[in-house]
Amino acid sequence: MTVRSVDAAVTAEIRDEGVGFEFDGVTGLTSMRERAALVGGHLAVDTAPGKGTAIRVTVPVADRDEWRGFDQW
Repeated sequence: MTVRSVDAAVTAEIRDEGVGFEFDGVTGLTSMRERAALVGGHLAVDTAPGKGTAIRVTVPVADRDEWRGFDQW
């Protein structure tokens, strides 16, 4: 897993060299894509049988002022 911040976004990627799969709207990944979109982000899935899998989510970084009050967690 890698996490990096570039400009005004954060990208997290999980990659493996497993068996891969046919991505045809797998329910869990579709839900993750919808959640990323809700916060202005994007989810990409790169996979194929026998080729491993990479799942990458990129989300915008909120302005520091928008986080005011959340530091109480």
